[in-house]
Amino acid sequence: AGNGGDVGGTLELVLSEDNSTGYKDVFYLKDRKKKPYQAKIWRPDTKDHINLGTFRGKHEAAVAVAQFAEMVVRISPAQTNAVLKKDELPRPPPA
Repeated sequence: AGNGGDVGGTLELVLSEDNSTGYKDVFYLKDRKKKPYQAKIWRPDTKDHINLGTFRGKHEAAVAVAQFAEMVVRISPAQTNAVLKKDELPRPPPA
């Protein structure tokens, strides 16, 4: 496990053998040429996804998923609920 947003730290990218991209929560959109990789998180409580955006590469999308996961871990449960209820979330800052 990495230490997330710490300066010089690392993020933990979650691999998936069940996903063609190789990363959990990263999907290939064949109709998109410039940014064909979508990062989205499944919300089982509401049975929908949080769209984190589209990206040029699958690794970049996986980093967005990891940054989102780190953000959720760092905030309080009340803040987590508020964030997870939003339809669109701000993009994580560039690395």
